[in-house]
Amino acid sequence: MTDPRSLSLVLFHAISRKLRLYEELTPRQARAILMEALRLLPDFQINETEQSHILRISSEGVPDFLFNVRDAVDSLLVLHREYRELSDPDHSEN
Repeated sequence: MTDPRSLSLVLFHAISRKLRLYEELTPRQARAILMEALRLLPDFQINETEQSHILRISSEGVPDFLFNVRDAVDSLLVLHREYRELSDPDHSEN
């Protein structure tokens, strides 16, 4: 099993690299970014379930777990919006 810190670093860089490309981010784009980043993780299998917003993630030696993509997308959209607001020099406090 890969070190959790290195997995977090892979996810962080994969997601942040893609987020910089978007001035505005839609839920569909956020989901695609998350899915692409998750598929970069070594030793993990990402499988869709009957519920479109739930993924089953499995790895050898670790119990399978469910991942709510909708919650992750919602969080990513908020983070992206707040980052854009803070990084925009023309943004006034509204």
